[in-house]
Order: sequence, then C-alpha cells, then structure tokens
Amino acid sequence: MSFLSIIVAIAGLGILFIGLLCLTENLPGNALVGLRIPEARKSQDYWNMGHKIAGPAWTGSGLAMLAAGAVAWSAAGWTWLVVAGLVVASLFLLGMGGALAAHAMAQVDARAQKEADAESGCCSSGSSASSAGASDTCCGGSADVSPEGQAAADGVVSADACASGQACGSCSLNGSCKGGGAAYDSAPALDLDAARRAVASQDTQ
Repeated sequence: MSFLSIIVAIAGLGILFIGLLCLTENLPGNALVGLRIPEARKSQDYWNMGHKIAGPAWTGSGLAMLAAGAVAWSAAGWTWLVVAGLVVASLFLLGMGGALAAHAMAQVDARAQKEADAESGCCSSGSSASSAGASDTCCGGSADVSPEGQAAADGVVSADACASGQACGSCSLNGSCKGGGAAYDSAPALDLDAARRAVASQDTQ
C-alpha cells in the first residue's frame, strides 16, 4: 500500500523535523506543536529547556516512523508486523519524550519556587532591618547573633528580646511575646514592700 506508506513517511518527517528543532532550541512558541505542560510555557527559557529534554526521544520517534513508512512501501504478509511494531515504537518514544520533559520541568519549577519562597519567607514578613541578626537565625542563616537572638531561635523569647524587637515575629515563635512562655513565667515579682514605703513617704510629706 503505497498510499499508507506515504502517509506514515510524512508523519515521520514531521516528527523528525520537530525533534531536530527541539534539540537545537529553535522550536518557536506556539499553541499547536510542543509540550502542553504549564511549566514549559512560563518563559522562553523554560520552553527551550523542556523541548531540549524531549528532543532526543522525539527525534527517535520520527526516525522510527520513517522506517515504518519505508517498510510499508513493499510490505506483504508478516512484514506488516514490522510496520506495526515501528509505529508503536514511534508513538512510545513520542510519549516518553513528553513524560521525561514534564517530570524534569516540574522538578525545575518546584526548585525555583522553593528558592523564591525562601528568599521572601520569614525574613521579609516579620523582621525589620534593625534586627538582621535575629532574622538570619530565624530563617536558617548562620550569622552570629546576640544571646537574645539565639534564645529566640531556640524557641525561648526573653522579655528583653521582645522589648527590643529582636524576636522573630514571622516564624514558629509567633505569640510567645503575647502573655505567655517561660520568659514571662520567670519575670521578677512586684516588690509590694517598696511600693508601700513609697506611698507612706508621700503621705507624710
């Protein structure tokens, strides 16, 4: 069947051409051909990266489809099984290339999102520029901090640290400066005798 072999060969040429464009990072952005995953369409760099990953498998798919068209030109009897096997292999490579690219791009995008969240996490949401040492420790940094800042990082916030603004207000220590915790339990008690003496001295004047 020469008509069928021509159709298969044309499909193989099209896939091969797309695969070569992907390998050379020359596949233009479009809505018809290429990866359909959202990560690959976030930027031109992501588009090129994803299609370069899929390029080898798609190139192999095009070659397998071309081979199927060549065999189908003079196929007879059991040789049609060869044609069918080559077509299945071509489709498998086509899907495998897309799956590999989707998996790799999901990892790349997740890593980039994690780095962006780390940069704009607790350091920017709850600490000021004047408390850089405490915020570095709160966000996992290794900068040297004061004892109050280290205590805040260890989960114990002293009254002095709260008063000076050195406590990290955007991490797991939220609420520890609001009427609770070991630091407040250990606060010095009010000296009632001194208060009475002060009142008595004012009354005698």
